[in-house]
Amino acid sequence: MRLAARTAGLVLDDVLLGLTPERLGASPWGAGETTRLRLWAEPGRRLDLARLVAVLAGPEPVGTDEFVSGGSLALKGLDWPGRERGFPDAGAALAAFIAGRTAPPALGLDFILPEVAALESLSAQPWRLEFTAPLRLTRSAGEPGCGHYAGPFFFEDPAGLARFLDKLRWQGPAPAKPPAELRVAASRVDWRPFKYSRERQVTLGGLQGFLLLDGRPDFETACRLVLGQYLGVGKSPRFGCGFFRLPGLDLARSWPLFPAPVGKRSI
Repeated sequence: MRLAARTAGLVLDDVLLGLTPERLGASPWGAGETTRLRLWAEPGRRLDLARLVAVLAGPEPVGTDEFVSGGSLALKGLDWPGRERGFPDAGAALAAFIAGRTAPPALGLDFILPEVAALESLSAQPWRLEFTAPLRLTRSAGEPGCGHYAGPFFFEDPAGLARFLDKLRWQGPAPAKPPAELRVAASRVDWRPFKYSRERQVTLGGLQGFLLLDGRPDFETACRLVLGQYLGVGKSPRFGCGFFRLPGLDLARSWPLFPAPVGKRSI
């Protein structure tokens, strides 16, 4: 992606707020295999995003030197919530976006309200938060942990939940203190190492498992938790880290979560 941005005369970090792969892991991609990559950008960056997408969809190979197989990435389609109403085919949507005839909509509060409403009804009883990708939160000085990061006992501290909410990737004001009645009833997380890739001997790690939460979040906290499923939390987002899901909201979603909770490349 950085090579494509450079080819387009852009700086990737200036264009994208986030980049989320559909699946995680260090297994190599096979020739002809497909996956989905979710891109987050400010509405004002639509033209820059179109330039980036045009390079990825263009005839010149991108990233040949980055792949052991000598292959490259090729963009075949573009998708967004409600895309099928105007463009039944994702390839046609891609061509229209590059040509400036359409653009993905800006996602507002209406995008997450169905899940917020579902969370409000769900929270009458203990509800579950599952980490679908390793959670990497910087630990405080003197706090037990794993290297520089929070360890398995992080959520046993009553302040752990507030710190977790504070690290959600939220494009808004600093969060208020969560409601006193919202608490972690049970924490079942442990530290799991994973490799950056098979070729590069770099080992990362993070917390995986699940939490049982008890209590009803206020509206702002509920919005943060719902949006956090899509934007993630903590460190290393471009390695696919820091994503979670609230499984009780699965039926209320209008858009799938990445990374997928299961799959051959899931950690």
